[in-house]
Amino acid sequence: MTSKLVSSWKSFVETKDGYKFFFSSKKVSVAELIEWASNERKCCPFLNFDVDSEREGSVLCLQLAGDGGIKPFIRSQFLVP
Repeated sequence: MTSKLVSSWKSFVETKDGYKFFFSSKKVSVAELIEWASNERKCCPFLNFDVDSEREGSVLCLQLAGDGGIKPFIRSQFLVP
């Protein structure tokens, strides 16, 4: 599922303590994002996960955040340029 998310995000914004990734609901479902976040919490308890929808559900958002130097980790996992 991680590779699907990495290859599917349309855009992102950097936040104070992480990144927010935007997906088309035609490529990724809310259920897939929630399932992925639930599984990732087990191996990455240092990350904060937030799943949201915007524009009447046509755009899905996944926010990943954490303390300290978490941004390089997120960038490497999600291939952020």
